[in-house]
Amino acid sequence: MNETEKRQFLDHWAKTRRRGIVLYVLLTSLVWGTFAVVFLRLVMLLLEEGLTLETLVHTYQSRTFLYQWGIFLAGGILYATTLWFFYNWKYRRVKAELEKGKTDTA
Repeated sequence: MNETEKRQFLDHWAKTRRRGIVLYVLLTSLVWGTFAVVFLRLVMLLLEEGLTLETLVHTYQSRTFLYQWGIFLAGGILYATTLWFFYNWKYRRVKAELEKGKTDTA
């Protein structure tokens, strides 16, 4: 990662941190969990039954879909929480690198 990319990362993550962990985890888990389950069900539908309007409607209106969506949302919470702590660690590390670089050149 070059210095410009590091600064862009720091700016972006600083904004994300200000919004807080709760909003980050909720949005990330909702987006990830929804996308993942819709994509998985679509692939399963294509492989098992073929793509027709009737099977598509039945698949996404079933209790199985809602159950799987709940599982993926729960997994998304774990995924988003892990990302939050990883990016906070990376933020502190990159910020320290840039600050060290400034003091070395000064």
